[in-house]
Amino acid sequence: MPVIIPNWDSHFAQDEYVFGEEPNVYFKEELDKLEVGKILLPAEGEGRNGVYAAKKGWKVFAFDQSMKGKAKAEKLAQKHGVTLDYGIADLGTASYTRMNSMSLHSYMSMEPKTKRNDSTR
Repeated sequence: MPVIIPNWDSHFAQDEYVFGEEPNVYFKEELDKLEVGKILLPAEGEGRNGVYAAKKGWKVFAFDQSMKGKAKAEKLAQKHGVTLDYGIADLGTASYTRMNSMSLHSYMSMEPKTKRNDSTR
């Protein structure tokens, strides 16, 4: 079972999308340069980047530690008529074994210990 940090569920608890429903500008610009395939989106939060990628034809595999973020991502995907393969996992311990063309993220907030561990992977 992943370690759920309560502040992310409370962060995503409001009805509004914290970062909006549109994809991150950097994410959109970079994704639009690539050939469509499979993509892994760690720390996906409320799903705005995953939904954008799915609308462009990508097969999206995403995860986040927030159950509220996942619920909002699924709601946003449904609104746009797309699907996301979205799991609950802690970034520091996640093991995502599906074959992906790539992984792209534009922003994620990590605990200092996780930052150190991830920099050596």
